[in-house]
Amino acid sequence: MDKLLIESVITNATFLTVLGLVARSLFKHYLDKDISNFKEKIKSDASKQVEAFKSELEKDRLRLQISYGGIFEKQANAILDLYQHLLKLERARYYAVHDSKSGTDRRKDFMPHWQEIRSKYAEHRILLPEHIDTELDRFFSTLFKNVLKYNRLDQRLSSCVSDEEFEKISEVQAEVFQYLEQEIPAIQEYLISEMRKTIGVHPEK
Repeated sequence: MDKLLIESVITNATFLTVLGLVARSLFKHYLDKDISNFKEKIKSDASKQVEAFKSELEKDRLRLQISYGGIFEKQANAILDLYQHLLKLERARYYAVHDSKSGTDRRKDFMPHWQEIRSKYAEHRILLPEHIDTELDRFFSTLFKNVLKYNRLDQRLSSCVSDEEFEKISEVQAEVFQYLEQEIPAIQEYLISEMRKTIGVHPEK
């Protein structure tokens, strides 16, 4: 009987051991399967999030491209408009110095052109690069002051009371004339060169 009892215990123990191994194997199998499914789900979710993020970035890129493209077009149009008025102002500057009219009349003829380009400049300056904006403002002010100074000196020449006074005024006027004829065109050419660079038009090498 003891022998049967021992055999029964051994049999039960073996059965329980096998059952435990099977249960452990099945548990490990399902656990590994759940972990694998979990990993795949995380990978899939992450992939979807990345794709969604890429999609949003692409939308933002297109929006910015359209926005900047519109700004660039406006900037180019503003610069072209200012260039046309610079050419008109250049002709006005020439006549303000070389015309046979009186200094007063030359100044009156010059003023509308100067006021017109100043108005255009004020309208477009928000679209201009800062260095061009600064240089244009300085250019307009310097040109205006020297044109007025030249013509006022011209008026004073007609009322000189001595040859010495005439010579002094003539010397000053000659300096102003030289500035208007040499320095002002040089500054204008620099501005035009910077405008070309801004809109992507570079001079041939």
